[in-house]
Amino acid sequence: MNNIYKFDLLSNIISLINSEEYDASITNLANDCNIPLPYMRKVMLSLIKNQTTQYCLYTSDELFISADNDDDDFDLEQSFIEKYTDDPKRYAELILNGTYDDMTWEFNLRVLDNICDVILPLTHLEYGAITALGESILSIKRGALLEKKETVNPISLEVQKNCDTILTAKSNGYAVSFSYQKSNGEIEQVTCHPVELTTNISDNWIYMSSAEGKSYRLDRFKQIHRIIKTTSPPEYTENPKKKYAWGSYFNDELEPIHVKIRIAAETKNIIRKVKNDLKYRSRTGKLIQDGEYYFFEDDIIGLPEFQRWLRGYGSSIIVLEPQELRDEIVQNAKIILDLYNKSKSWSI
Repeated sequence: MNNIYKFDLLSNIISLINSEEYDASITNLANDCNIPLPYMRKVMLSLIKNQTTQYCLYTSDELFISADNDDDDFDLEQSFIEKYTDDPKRYAELILNGTYDDMTWEFNLRVLDNICDVILPLTHLEYGAITALGESILSIKRGALLEKKETVNPISLEVQKNCDTILTAKSNGYAVSFSYQKSNGEIEQVTCHPVELTTNISDNWIYMSSAEGKSYRLDRFKQIHRIIKTTSPPEYTENPKKKYAWGSYFNDELEPIHVKIRIAAETKNIIRKVKNDLKYRSRTGKLIQDGEYYFFEDDIIGLPEFQRWLRGYGSSIIVLEPQELRDEIVQNAKIILDLYNKSKSWSI
């Protein structure tokens, strides 16, 4: 198999896995890419082994936390990638013998680190622009897979897992016990009651605030040991406006702004990701399905962070309110459209 065909095949497979509307199981990928099932298993194993793709590859079926309400503590279940890292030989054999042929795989490109190679699919417009600059076909194909790119600090799978654990504890009024690395490098053992998770817009760090009055950065959690059922959590008085804060932005001198967005119901992967993002907004927001669309309404303080969140979904989300934000998005779209019109002379 020549190199150009290999890069074409990998580009197609990565595009399908990254698609919001495609059920990217090994079986489906083999059928739609017209390659033998055993070979597709080897390709998937290569993606799992690769340090770049492994970092953003996950399964849609993963349950990071298994909870038994009858026990004092909760057990934490590993993701598939974590299990593979712990025992690569065993899970490689399971992939190759077809055990995971029907498991659905997905990419989360937002978790890539700024020092890693970032997967960069090229549009026809970008392809034509690079061709006009004299790049060879092979270098373009390689560029469609890997390119150095500056990104914000990554949200790792471990941090995502810890978020779910903390939310479980918070919703039940329980404490969490964990090992935490302080800024000076020392490791301390902490037990506290989580009351809030926030994201800093400038650096993308996620913070946990506790009822005990301290704040902890989730990427510094070395390990969450357990969730502890407590009968008398400490009292915590919250600013009544704080519930409207979107992300980490909060100014109690501002009034909440009403926002409303629309998402197409048939984009199941997008709906699942939106629901996961919006589980923090259960106190003030509401996501409902009406026919072929989902609608989300909320009152927020922190419109800049809300806009940043919207940009992560591109055209999958339509802003209905407020009108000022809708007008700004339309104006930006017109600027981009003008750039597209100027590119008609580029070769494809």
